[in-house]
Amino acid sequence: LHSTSRRQRQMCIRDRYGYKSTGPDSTSLKSIYNTLKSGYPVIVQVNTGSMEHWVVVTKYSGNSTTLSADDFTCIDPWDAKTKVLSSATRYSAPNKAVVFKKS
Repeated sequence: LHSTSRRQRQMCIRDRYGYKSTGPDSTSLKSIYNTLKSGYPVIVQVNTGSMEHWVVVTKYSGNSTTLSADDFTCIDPWDAKTKVLSSATRYSAPNKAVVFKKS
């Protein structure tokens, strides 16, 4: 994929595979939970600053009334391991989120 800009990467995915990127209403845990519940994984930036880090959140296994980053499962490309969101590499909090849906 393109390294020059997020927009170019999104266009490549859309053109090649027929998906378009959208974002949840916010990057709150509730918004990520609702997106997962609708059947879509969420790509989440888990920190801010010069060293961006993104993970793919794939499921939630906790109580839906008290959401916790400890109950979200993600795939962390840093070490290619599945782990809870709160232990993702460089985790501070969800900062940005992207969802790809079939266009």
